[in-house]
Amino acid sequence: DSIPSITKASEFFLNGINVIDEYKNEYAVDKIEILKAGYNKTSRKRLYDRKTSDNVPVNSMMVIMGQEIITADPALTRRQIFTAYGTRKLTMEEQDMFSTTWVAKVNKGCSHITAQLLKYRTKFEENFKQAKQTATRKIEKLIEDIPVNQNREELQKSAIKDNYSTIIASFDCIREFIDVSFTIDEVYRIAIKRMQEHIKIMVEQNEKADFWNVIEFLSSELIQQED
Repeated sequence: DSIPSITKASEFFLNGINVIDEYKNEYAVDKIEILKAGYNKTSRKRLYDRKTSDNVPVNSMMVIMGQEIITADPALTRRQIFTAYGTRKLTMEEQDMFSTTWVAKVNKGCSHITAQLLKYRTKFEENFKQAKQTATRKIEKLIEDIPVNQNREELQKSAIKDNYSTIIASFDCIREFIDVSFTIDEVYRIAIKRMQEHIKIMVEQNEKADFWNVIEFLSSELIQQED
């Protein structure tokens, strides 16, 4: 996707999903900055000429897809909710379920799901604050049960737990009105597992960055000594 198409789609679609496919870590810096800015509900400034510009609002969710884990920028990594798919081989039942879902998506689309959920917007607005507080406390308690050697302290300090608590709180607000095959406890279990995977990636990023910083420092020292 080009930079103009990303900003235009993010502004145009309301209560929808803006899918950015085939993500690559070698994206140009300005495209990475656009994806980071979307987290704050605003995108890159739109230029009218060389002197005037304004902000482009982000009115839809951004879903970033691709074969690569997002590691180009630690700030972008921190802003994500990872939903990695690690299964290499599907059972016949899973293949049938996928085919059924795909056919329904192609023939009917998914806008009817959004329309159904929007019926509960008032309830969502009334309950979200309390649900977010509950989800935050629950996640913090579950993090305390993680062994220290599994990046517990790093996870406690990281802002990524706020991303996951927001999603859980959103589900908690409307779960009594929708029919799903999973419980809130299962959602917490999956969230903690994903958060552990997420923080592990971030810690490895920092370790690699520290390594290359040391190499860069030593290289500059050697160059100075040769001079």
